[in-house]
Amino acid sequence: MSTNGKALKKQQKLDLEEKELVIKQVGKSQTTTLQSFNYDNETVSGSKKDISGQWPPAYNPMPIEQSWYEYWNQKGYFKPIKSDHKFVILIPPPNVTGSLHIGHALTNAVQDALVRYYRASGYETLWLPGMDHAGISCQVVVEKKLAKENITKYDLGREKFVEKIWEWKNEYGNKIYKQLKKLGSSLDWERSVFTLDSERIKAHDEAFKRFFDDGLIYRDNRLVGWDCTLQTAISDVEVEYMNVTGPIQLEINGKKYPFGNLWNFGYPVIPDSLIQKDDQEIAQFYDENITELKKDVLIFGTTRPETMIGDSALAVHPEDERYTLYHNKFVYHPIRRCKIPIVTDNILVDINFGTGVVKITPAHDPNDFETGKRHNLEFINMLQTNGNCYAPNTEFHDVPRLDARIQIIQFFTKLELYQGKTPNPMAIGLSQRSRDVVEPMLKPQWYLNCESMAKQSLLAVEQGDLIITPKQHEQTWKNYLENIRPWCISRQLWWGHQIPLYKVWIEGQSAPDGSTIDHWVFGRNEEEARKNGIQKLKSQNIQVERDQDVTDTWFSSSLFPFSAFNWPDSNEDFNKYFPSTVLETGHDILFFWVARMVMTSLHLHKKLPFKEVYLHAMVRDSKGEKMSKSKGNVIDPLDCIFGISLKDLHARLREGNLSENEIKLAEKLQKAEFPAGIAQCGTDALRMALCLYTGAGRSVNLDLNKIISQRNFCNKIFNSVKYAIQFCNINDDTIGEFTSIEKFFEYSYQNKASLRIETKDILRKLSQAIYKYNKSYRQNLLNEASEAVLIFWWDEFCDKFLETVKPLNNDLFTKQTLLAIIDTCLRLIHPFMPFLAEEMYQHLPHFKAENFDSIMVATMPKDCHWFNFGDYQEFIQYDEKCVNIDSIYTKIRTDQVFAIGSEQFDVAMHCTKVIRSIRAQYKLTNQKVKVFVNYQLNKEQLNIITILGQLESIEVIEKEEKMQYCACGIVSADISLFVFLKGLVDFQRESELKQKELMNINEQIIKTQVLMEGDNYCKMPQKLKDGYQVKLADYLSKRNTLEDVIQQYQQMAE
Repeated sequence: MSTNGKALKKQQKLDLEEKELVIKQVGKSQTTTLQSFNYDNETVSGSKKDISGQWPPAYNPMPIEQSWYEYWNQKGYFKPIKSDHKFVILIPPPNVTGSLHIGHALTNAVQDALVRYYRASGYETLWLPGMDHAGISCQVVVEKKLAKENITKYDLGREKFVEKIWEWKNEYGNKIYKQLKKLGSSLDWERSVFTLDSERIKAHDEAFKRFFDDGLIYRDNRLVGWDCTLQTAISDVEVEYMNVTGPIQLEINGKKYPFGNLWNFGYPVIPDSLIQKDDQEIAQFYDENITELKKDVLIFGTTRPETMIGDSALAVHPEDERYTLYHNKFVYHPIRRCKIPIVTDNILVDINFGTGVVKITPAHDPNDFETGKRHNLEFINMLQTNGNCYAPNTEFHDVPRLDARIQIIQFFTKLELYQGKTPNPMAIGLSQRSRDVVEPMLKPQWYLNCESMAKQSLLAVEQGDLIITPKQHEQTWKNYLENIRPWCISRQLWWGHQIPLYKVWIEGQSAPDGSTIDHWVFGRNEEEARKNGIQKLKSQNIQVERDQDVTDTWFSSSLFPFSAFNWPDSNEDFNKYFPSTVLETGHDILFFWVARMVMTSLHLHKKLPFKEVYLHAMVRDSKGEKMSKSKGNVIDPLDCIFGISLKDLHARLREGNLSENEIKLAEKLQKAEFPAGIAQCGTDALRMALCLYTGAGRSVNLDLNKIISQRNFCNKIFNSVKYAIQFCNINDDTIGEFTSIEKFFEYSYQNKASLRIETKDILRKLSQAIYKYNKSYRQNLLNEASEAVLIFWWDEFCDKFLETVKPLNNDLFTKQTLLAIIDTCLRLIHPFMPFLAEEMYQHLPHFKAENFDSIMVATMPKDCHWFNFGDYQEFIQYDEKCVNIDSIYTKIRTDQVFAIGSEQFDVAMHCTKVIRSIRAQYKLTNQKVKVFVNYQLNKEQLNIITILGQLESIEVIEKEEKMQYCACGIVSADISLFVFLKGLVDFQRESELKQKELMNINEQIIKTQVLMEGDNYCKMPQKLKDGYQVKLADYLSKRNTLEDVIQQYQQMAE
């Protein structure tokens, strides 16, 4: 064999070993290749799928999920159908720059499950799609794209740059819509809106005008959170805080800088003889007498040395005796080469913290800002908009601020005024978008006063007018709104809604600086601004200039509940669908978006924008870590649907902006998290898994095995329907005289006395599932609704009923029961698994009055009245307010005859379970066995146990009768079973094997007891001691069990 051949063989061996290791690590289900399948006939896109001919040999989501979405959309099933009862929900508009992530998948799985349920329940249902213009992120994407061509936005100018963004939006911006369709989202696409289209601009400007006219929008020169990377102000809720306990190196824009220290510096106290001198003379004195700098120094600490450039004073506590002599004196500022005052302040200064001396930088710290106002200090801006220092005539001018941090430490070290550092726990504010450190910066901005609106919004929840679920989030709502601050709504961007305000002045005069609201008038355009300016200034000769800023993206998003319906124009959609019914979204944007929608709607419309808020958890990886591209743990939902190899996951990392080191780390993490890649699971399995997850608290740890488990459930549904149709030969003749499913249930109810117990049981269990399902939907508990269907279909229908009635596959009523249950269950599962439900539904024959073209329009099984959304009492008192006692499902669920039949069936199933356990214990796989039971079971029960337990016979015996050569199984306090084992089991051999096990257990007990009695045991941590105690108790329990079994074997061997 050649060298290459040997190398290839060796590589193949290594690949095989790695594959085996991966299978061992993640389980076979994650590495199973699904069997491909092509239908006999092709389907033209948009037409009804042709599933005639052969069935797929096994469940495979790819062929089953194809074609249905286009058909539904073409048929207009996503549009509202007129009804007196409405269910309206708006999509949280995804960013135009976005690509589908698992959070979107969870949101849309939940919303589509809601929409499909209410649509099938007869509500006039509208799910309105929209897309957000995503001001900051969209502008950044296009700027980066232009940067690759060495073009900046300033090269193009505002108008041309905005044109470039529109070009990008039109080419790439609808990507996420295509992805949402892959998820099966049944949105009314013809009503799709964009938050920067002409109708939304009209709504934005009208809302702005009303707030402005009401005096709620005002101009103020105050501290804002400034993102130096994006060069714009950001709101408080767009800042994420990183808590550090001590010194760290934090990477900002690709470079590491020190944080988590309190650096100590000294400013020289200026002698009384120099106080009357000007700054130039004082600086000259210290230049010529350098040693004077160290003579009398006030020491202070700071976590941000770069801001010393903007210091305008030092402060001491008025009662701090250490500094009484320094009251009303001055210190020398070595950077700006000037004197600054020493002030006394009992609000800012804590005598017991640090040295008791505090530097004051009014233009760059919120506390210092207030102190500066109290003492009428100079507000010195030391920062440019790009994050470079503003320090004219110093060596720090135009130096990046965090580089200046290091340089200032070096500068003061040379002057011998640097006094070292101490660790300092702190919270570092980072911009959510750029991950840059947010800088407090003094900027004139537009603010929206939210105080009165916040009070109304608080009251709405307190009075029960607005329902928030889960209820735990009400506290977050309360905390945010009780501490509401003015909302900075202006952003220094070019992409977005340009602020409709114009600076106005009389021609020939100097243009005002725009620092106060008196300099401004409203105008949707220049013509309107001129008209308002003439009226304001009482002159025809005026100049106007529009504000260059745009509003915060969240401002236009807060108008979405009504702007989506083309408000302020009066139109049919607005009058009919506003306010909407439910707002469903992640709890992370409760104050970003939800609270602001409520505030703006209450002010502008005097009504809530929706009646209920349903918040879902945030998705994290399987270990509870936040998903991040740099970590490599991000899960693209499309990868769960179609599957992806580990190699392709690695390759995708290189498509982004990660550094080589980040890529290597991410690859390592991906290999640990997804050793076999991500298995192909399909849309239905993903949706079902995500809906089951919604019962979690604040976060969900996404485990791929849970999605694979739902793929297995899909397989269970597929096989059970296939079995019922093919093996039981269910066809159009099966329907008989029944015109609908409800007619079948009514017949069953009227003839309940003659029903077999397994039929009574399955109809009662189905009615119970329908009750739990509808109740869970009303209470926004989709995890419980989906769980109700899963448990019924898997446990009750497949594992119990289907197995029980297999011998009756030619009985007409059994076939009708199977058909009615499968049809009903497919309707229940349809909101969660629409594709599989549709495909299986199309295979079924249909009752004459229910020959629907699609499961999309098949009516939902209901045992409840119409819901009155927003009624809190209905929400918490479902049984009293909603349950329809006249529903056939309620009658069956509450009927005593069905209850007794169900109890009898449950007893038979418990008996079967005990028999199966004994069979497994004695390895009696295929042998028919004799069973004795000491309880009077009826004939139907005995028959079920015989079938399911694979019995030769079953005989009822007296309670006290002793049975020999039998294994005993306890069913309940009243019922015991005895499986006759003579001739089936070699008791002597089994006894010998158990004796060996007992010897091993005794050895472990002695070994553990010796260890626990030794000297070292006392020195062990309590956790280890507890572990050994648990281990010993387990060994002792096993010994007792083995001794009993051995005794039984020896008795039966005699």
